[in-house]
Amino acid sequence: ATLMEHEVLFLSRSYQQLTDACRSLLALLFPLRYSFTYVPILPAQLLEALSTPTPFIIGVNAAFQAETQELLDVIVADLDGETVTIPECVHIPPLLEPLQSQMHSVLRMVLDPELELVDLAFPPPMTSPSSLNMQDKELRLFHQLLQGYLWCLHVVCIHPEPVIRFHKAAFLGQCGLVEDDFLMNVLEGMAFALFVLECGVPYCPTDLFDELVAHDVAQRWVDENHPQ
Repeated sequence: ATLMEHEVLFLSRSYQQLTDACRSLLALLFPLRYSFTYVPILPAQLLEALSTPTPFIIGVNAAFQAETQELLDVIVADLDGETVTIPECVHIPPLLEPLQSQMHSVLRMVLDPELELVDLAFPPPMTSPSSLNMQDKELRLFHQLLQGYLWCLHVVCIHPEPVIRFHKAAFLGQCGLVEDDFLMNVLEGMAFALFVLECGVPYCPTDLFDELVAHDVAQRWVDENHPQ
């Protein structure tokens, strides 16, 4: 929903949970960067900000849940009740398979890292490289979605300063996902537009992502051929 630039509201009586949930959502977007309204804890005096037509990630104390009932196009995640409510007017295209199933599985592994070693008779120490690398596997969604994006960056030099353009049609064609609504929405979003601007600059902050993608191609091949 955040990638589709929808309004996301977290509810909880715990301010710590509100902060953790909002920060976690931003972390899962890496290497994309959220650029809209972000308020982990919204004061009661500013609840009218929830009526803004722009995308947001906002946390509100559950004591004010009644004041949020009339929000028509806001996705509400009740952390205390463990429910997510999506209004009928909000359409979120599904992530294509098998990426969606893999993402769910990986997130469960990150939440419960001991599950990686549950079937081993002699598990290695938790400080081993394999257990640490497992923590990075939630990044694989964007590894697989954006792999090859560098080939579709074009530099236009007719302006006083070079302008970086992303050839969306070429990228979708090489991925074989021309009709995928989820990826199309991601590529048209503000987060990806900022990503393209940043990754064209030398020594840019997205160099880390490019290194992870290159490493992940080899690691994913190993995992797929040796699932155990």
